[in-house]
Amino acid sequence: MKKRPFAAIIPTLEAGGANVVDDTTGLYWSVMKASADANALMTFPYGKVTSHNYVSSQAEVLQMMLIGASTSKETIVASTSYAIEIGNPEQDYETHRTFPIVHAVTSAATLSGTAATDRATIYAALVAKVNAYAGNNATAYTLTYAAYTAGTSAGDAAVNFTVGEQVTQETSTETANVALCTIVTGDMAGDDATGNIWLYNLSDPAAWLATAKDLTGGTSAVVVTVTNATTVQNTGIIVIDLAGYFTSKISRGGINWVGLKRGFTVDTAAVGRAGVYSQGIGTTMLAQVPVYDHSKQDLISGDMEYEFQDGDLPVAGATYRKYIITYVDGDEDAIGATQERSESVKTMYVSEGNGTNLGTFNSALAAAAVK
Repeated sequence: MKKRPFAAIIPTLEAGGANVVDDTTGLYWSVMKASADANALMTFPYGKVTSHNYVSSQAEVLQMMLIGASTSKETIVASTSYAIEIGNPEQDYETHRTFPIVHAVTSAATLSGTAATDRATIYAALVAKVNAYAGNNATAYTLTYAAYTAGTSAGDAAVNFTVGEQVTQETSTETANVALCTIVTGDMAGDDATGNIWLYNLSDPAAWLATAKDLTGGTSAVVVTVTNATTVQNTGIIVIDLAGYFTSKISRGGINWVGLKRGFTVDTAAVGRAGVYSQGIGTTMLAQVPVYDHSKQDLISGDMEYEFQDGDLPVAGATYRKYIITYVDGDEDAIGATQERSESVKTMYVSEGNGTNLGTFNSALAAAAVK
C-alpha cells in the first residue's frame, strides 16, 4: 500500500545543515523549517528510511520536432494524401483522453513539374493546418535550407549555433531562428566549418536574400557564410510545443508526440530539441498550487503535490531542489484490523538561493537518512 505524498517547503536554509536535527536519545531525526521551531516539518525514526534522492531545479525546455530537415528530399506524388499527426496521451477533452490529431493535405492531380515547388505547396499547407487547430498546443513553421562555408566562432567559444537561437542576415538585416545546423567538414574553432543549416521564423521571407551572405548568431557568436544560390524556402517543417506543459490550460498534457501518418517515403520526424519539464521553478509551482471546489474534495486545477504544509507557498522567481524521501511505517488493515507494513513518501522543496547552505543541508540529510 502506498500513501499520498506529504509535501513541505523550506524557503530559507540555515548554515551548517541546522535544518536537519538528529535526536540520538529518541532515535529519530527531523527536518525543520527553522532549527528554532517547536514543530518539525517531518520526522523519521531510525531505520525506517528506504531511499532518499533529490532533483535540482530545471527550467522548461520546449520540444522541437523536425520534418524534412535533410539533404535527402521527398518527391511529391500526384493525387497523394500527406499527413502528420500530433498528440499527447496526458491531454484530455471534457475528461476524456484525446487521440493524436491528424492533419492531411492531398497533392494536386497535376503537379507543377518542379520538385521544390511541389514540396513547398504540401509543407506550407500542412503548417497552416497545424496552426489552425489550437488543440495541438504547438506552432509550426516551414523550414528554409542553405549550405554554408567559413563557419567560425568568436573566441572559439562555441562549437555550433544553439538550437532556437536567432541569427541575422547581413545586408538585409532580416532575422530567423536556427532549427538545425550540421557540420560536414572542418570546425568553428578552425574558422573553416562547412555544412548545412535549416532556419525557421524568417522575419520577412520575401526580403530574405538567396545570395552569399553571413548569418551571425545572437547568442553563440557563431558566423557562417551561406553558399550562393543554395537557399530554398519551404523545404521542411518544424513543430514547436507551446510553453506551459501541464499549466497553460486544464486539458494541457505534456510533450507532444509528432509523427508522419501517411504519404511520406523519405522524410522522417526527428527530435531537433528534446523537451524538458519544469522542475522546482517557483513561478511554475505557484501556477500548479491546487484549487478545489466548494466542498474542498474535488480538484479543479493544479496538482496536489504543490499543497504544502502550513499553507506555505513557493516564491515567484525562486528555484527549489526537490527531495523525495521514502520510508516504511505501520498501518492498520481496515477489514482485518491487523498491522501492515506500508510505504509512504514525503517530499520537500528546498530553496537553492544559497549554494553553500544547500550543500551542508544535503550532507546532513544524507547522513541522517542512513541511521
